[in-house]
Amino acid sequence: LSVQIRRLGCGLQMRTFDMVATAYLGDLTVEQPQYKSLVPGRETLFVIDNTHKSDQNLLQLKYVQANKESPFFATDYKSTEQAIDFSFRTLTVTLHQEALVSLKKYAETLQAKIAELQEQQGVKPKETAVAANAVDAAPEQVEKRALSRTPSQQSVKSLSTFESMKLSQARRQRELEQAQDDRIIKTHVNALFDALSVYVGSNECLDTSLGISEIRATVIMKVVCFEILGSHSATYCPLCFIIPSMLHLATSSFFIMHCVQCPYMYTYVPECVQLGYHKS
Repeated sequence: LSVQIRRLGCGLQMRTFDMVATAYLGDLTVEQPQYKSLVPGRETLFVIDNTHKSDQNLLQLKYVQANKESPFFATDYKSTEQAIDFSFRTLTVTLHQEALVSLKKYAETLQAKIAELQEQQGVKPKETAVAANAVDAAPEQVEKRALSRTPSQQSVKSLSTFESMKLSQARRQRELEQAQDDRIIKTHVNALFDALSVYVGSNECLDTSLGISEIRATVIMKVVCFEILGSHSATYCPLCFIIPSMLHLATSSFFIMHCVQCPYMYTYVPECVQLGYHKS
């Protein structure tokens, strides 16, 4: 079993009017060279494989937080306080029957060895003793808390909670009234899922393949409005060596959803759901 992780890193930049944080993962592969690959172009079995370009990252995340007081807030930051960009490139997962059985046996063997080492070092009795002490101390802590609270303190706390709730509701009402025509975006999320392929088979043949590509999601949150836009496409091909394709897409988008939620309004618009079939 071989596991490889390449180009893992993160970055943080803080300036007067903004903060930028980035994180990325270049490649992730899990190989079992004792088995034959089910994917064309590979000789040995890769349980997890990447097929994107070498200069691209498998996972990439960028977070930008901008200050509204910035003179470039409307131009450079597009009136957005928080912007999150997430991208996921091509990933191939192979579910090989014999390989999965061997991985299960390896995990069971490793778990048994870890349990044996813990028993030799006396980890379990120690943990049990700590848990017993915590259970014994719990009633004492509850009793101390109950004695420390007097009726006057509880009444003062309830009054302060009620006043804080009234103040928060009034503040929220003022924000809603003042932000009717406000174009400031509180949070803007862009997510791109490029492709995911799943192959299922054994040493004899490839049984099924499933592919999902171009999943896009956009979330826009404002003070008085919440908007979601998403779309994706997929292909399903059982018995690939016998039937080239039983299900394909009639258009580039398999499903598109546009949802907008505002006070006293909720709309849900499914724009496109189309499937196509090959004739047998």
